[in-house]
Order: sequence, then structure tokens, then C-alpha cells
Amino acid sequence: MFVAVYWWRVHPGKEEQFRTAWRRGTELIRQRYGSYGSRLHRDGDGRFVGYAEWPDEATWRSAFDQKMTYDDPEVRAAFVDAVAEVPADADPIFTMTVTDDLLMLRRDVRTDAAPRLDGKVALVTGSGRGLGQEIAHGLARAGARVLLHGRDRAQLEAAIANLRDEGLSAEVFVADLMDENALRDGFAELIARHGRIDILVNNAGGRDRQPIAALDRAAMRALLEINLVAPLDLVRLAAPHMAAGGRIINITSIAGPIARADDAGYTAAKGGLAALTRALAAELGPQGITVNAVAPGYFATKANQAMVDDPRIAAYLAQRTSLGRWGAPTEIVGAVTFLASPAASYVTGQVIAVDGGYLAHF
Repeated sequence: MFVAVYWWRVHPGKEEQFRTAWRRGTELIRQRYGSYGSRLHRDGDGRFVGYAEWPDEATWRSAFDQKMTYDDPEVRAAFVDAVAEVPADADPIFTMTVTDDLLMLRRDVRTDAAPRLDGKVALVTGSGRGLGQEIAHGLARAGARVLLHGRDRAQLEAAIANLRDEGLSAEVFVADLMDENALRDGFAELIARHGRIDILVNNAGGRDRQPIAALDRAAMRALLEINLVAPLDLVRLAAPHMAAGGRIINITSIAGPIARADDAGYTAAKGGLAALTRALAAELGPQGITVNAVAPGYFATKANQAMVDDPRIAAYLAQRTSLGRWGAPTEIVGAVTFLASPAASYVTGQVIAVDGGYLAHF
């Protein structure tokens, strides 16, 4: 499968017109080209970002070279009228070829083997953008009632609008993970509304690359607070409201088991989160709660865009990873959904690397 990613800025007040034209245009393109999928979300800068999934690069290139937007003049006119700004020459942000077998939760792929989470209440921290947003969307597509967490309500509402475009439902959970009292009060409101929590994904984190000479106590404490202490706080709040079968999933990093210069604080914090995962699995196991972690490798998120655009990084990954490429953000979803599902009922205390073979390859 071939993925092309685009962005647009839309005139204020014409957001719904844009979404409607996007949905209709997707239908028209699918009718013309057969296997085609797309997703739309609004990022933190207010841009609409569209992911177009084509069967192969040749099919996409044919349509792109024809400057084909939509076949229907009315739909095309509504789309163009709503758009205030497009990238230069309407080129995609980036394109990528990915294998179908890795995209377990594409909307056009539904099999009996796909994990289902119907009726589960899931909280994903740091889910207004990036991998957290992909994880939240994946859990929602699997049937969970998802709480999207962040500090920016507008960003979270935009992310939820994307779920509504797919006929899914979710709600926001606004909280500053660094404010212990506010987090406790917000969590109490969450439990009052839902009565329980079934799945907790500790995804929110932070990074501060500095050599150890510049990494003072305040900077180190800040890294530990967001990457290690906050996940522990959330587990302490969630576990009493989890029944047997509850799932806790911590998002660590391949920077936990391995390291590089000038990143000691983040490496130590993520390594600590992996150790905490094992300790929590031992402590919460008697309650029937599993605790696992997922360690992402190199993913082509917006936050990594400068690296994605750097041909030197692409060449490095071609040699350093078994699969020889960046990970598509959707490729984090399969491991998290599996660990959240009944299929992983006897898996606990584990860290699963989703890294294209980075840790296994030398």
C-alpha cells in the first residue's frame, strides 16, 4: 500500500463544508480506483491533515499527475471554496510505501481475528496528536469508549471530530499531569461519569536532549515527573477502579534498553518506566490486571517531520532497521490493541518493541 499525506488550512466557518466535501470526494475516488482509503484529522496548528491510502505508488502517481481532485464539479467547488491555504504546488507532506500485513486496523480491513474492545472504557494520555492520537483512534475503532487526554481542549475537540467523521464517539479529559491535585480531581469526575476504567494507556511524555553537563537537577526532575512519576500517579488512581481483566499499557521507547550521547535524562526515565511496568505487573497481577509496555522506534509523526525529510536519516534507517524504513503512525496501533484485548490475557510484565527490527538488527 502507498500512503500520501497532505495538509490544508480552511476558512473559519467552513470546516464542516470541507469535511463533507472530503468524505464525498473519498467515495468518488474509491469508486474510480477501487482499493482506496483515507483519514482526516485536525492538528495542533489548526491544519487539516489527510492520509490517502492507495493500492500502490503507480496508481497514486497516475491520479496525482492528472491533478485529479474529485470527479464531481460540485464537490470539487465546495472543497476549493473552503480551502484558505495549501502547501506549495499541492505536494504531499510525505509519501511512504508500507506493507498491508502490518496495517492491522485499516478501516477497510475487518477480520474475525482483529481484537475487539466493545464497551471498554479507555483513557489514552497525550492523545491530542501524534502516536497518542493514533492509539486512541485505534482503540475507538476496536469498539472502546475512548477518553482523549491533553491540556489543550480545542486540540482534543478537533481530534474527537475526526472520530465522529468515522462514526465513532469519544470524549475529552483535560488535565495537567504535573498538577497532582487537579489530576486527582479530574480523575474522580471521570469515575463519577463512567463508574470504572478498563484500559489505561500512559502515552504522554517529554524529551529534553542535553549533555549531562547541562542536565541539571531541575531538568532531570522534570523528565522523571512527566515520563515516570505521572504514569505511576495514573496507575494509582486507575487501579482501584479496574476489575479483573483491566489493562495498563505504558508507552516507553527503544531509548530505554539502549542509549546515545546527549539524551541521558530521557533514556533513564524511559528505562525506569520499563522497570516500573514489571513492578506493577507483579503487584497488580493478583487483581487480574495486566501491565505491559510498548517501545516505539522511529515513527513518521509530525513531531519528527524534520527528521523524516532528512535523506540522511532515511539512509540510516535503511541500513539500521530490519525493515529499512520509518514506521507509519498507524503501525503502533496493533500492538497496543492486542495488549488491551482479551487475546493478551496471559501476557504481563512485558515490553514489546515496535521498531521495525531496530533492537534486533546490527
